[in-house]
This record gives sequence, structure tokens and C-alpha cells, in this order.
Amino acid sequence: MKTVTAHQGQSIFDIAIQWGGDVAWAITVAKLNGLSVTESLVPGQQVEIPDQPANREVFSYYYRKGLVPATSITTEFDAVENEGLDYWIVEVDFIIT
Repeated sequence: MKTVTAHQGQSIFDIAIQWGGDVAWAITVAKLNGLSVTESLVPGQQVEIPDQPANREVFSYYYRKGLVPATSITTEFDAVENEGLDYWIVEVDFIIT
């Protein structure tokens, strides 16, 4: 096992793709840490992962490029809930002229 540190906005799925090269690895990571795959991670939280990635090619790509996926919903995003075309009512909130 090795330990990695979660970054701002990272989920278990992000850790799985970054360090394991496979999103299905999220189940393994969650079990190792006694977490649910949907549980939020806190920036700086230590997460145990297996020593070997599930898909070395994808892992290597993320590692070489220095990519750190961070796809979890933040409170900043939650603040703009119920906005945009998905929520507006045509001719009430969104006037067409």
C-alpha cells in the first residue's frame, strides 16, 4: 500500500483514475479506506491506494502530464443551483423576443 493526498475538489473516482488508471479502481480505494465511493474527500486527506495501478498506461499518461482530476461538486457550484437554461422557464425567466 501507499498513501496519496487528496487535492481540492477530488473525489474517490478522481483518485482512482489518477493513481490507478481505471475508474473501477474506486471501489478498491473506497474499501481500503473504509469509505463509500460517493463520500467526499477533504483537501489534504490521506488516502491509501494499492501499490500497482490497474491500468498502467492511463496512470502513466496522467503522471507524465501532471494531471490532477478534480471533479467533485463544490459549495461554490452549489451556490448557483437552479440557474441556467435547464431551470429557466421559457417566457417567464427566459424571454424570447
